[in-house]
Amino acid sequence: PNKIDIYAIMSVHLTGLLPEFLVGVFLYKLIVFTNTKYQYNKFMLNIVVFILGMIFLYYLSSWFVRYGDTGLSEQKIFGGFFNFLCALSYAFILFPLSFLNLKNTPKYIINIFISLGSISYPVYLLHSAIPKFFQKIKFDIPPFNDENLFIACSMLTIVLSIVIHKYIEEPLKIYGRNLSKKLEKRTTNV
Repeated sequence: PNKIDIYAIMSVHLTGLLPEFLVGVFLYKLIVFTNTKYQYNKFMLNIVVFILGMIFLYYLSSWFVRYGDTGLSEQKIFGGFFNFLCALSYAFILFPLSFLNLKNTPKYIINIFISLGSISYPVYLLHSAIPKFFQKIKFDIPPFNDENLFIACSMLTIVLSIVIHKYIEEPLKIYGRNLSKKLEKRTTNV
């Protein structure tokens, strides 16, 4: 019952999560290098890296929407590296954002990023469920090829994430803060 599962640690955590963690470390080192030693056209580098990340993520997402977990388990090598490849494409997308200068960036762009950050948890919760939902209902209408299915899943994920954030997450945060304040007052009065 209280036995440590060495297989799970070795097969999932080290080999599964370590490479994804190392992508983040690599991204940090790349940002430091680019800020301190890279003297060429940073704007063009950022555009190229961002576009590569978006293309990479688009194809990974399109593939996953079409084949899902079944495809990952059938394609052993690709399935084994799928999360790593996703992390790598996210790193490519995040890299250019590290060069935003808050003083020179228009307020509406900052607000867009704040809004995207606000819905990040619902997106995390839904991003795998929506493609599975489409697979479950066998949503394969002819105009829905891989690309359109990817767009439909992405849009539905974002819309549902906004709804969940606004009507569930935010009210629960407010309720939790109020409850915490009440409990704090009770314990200080005792």
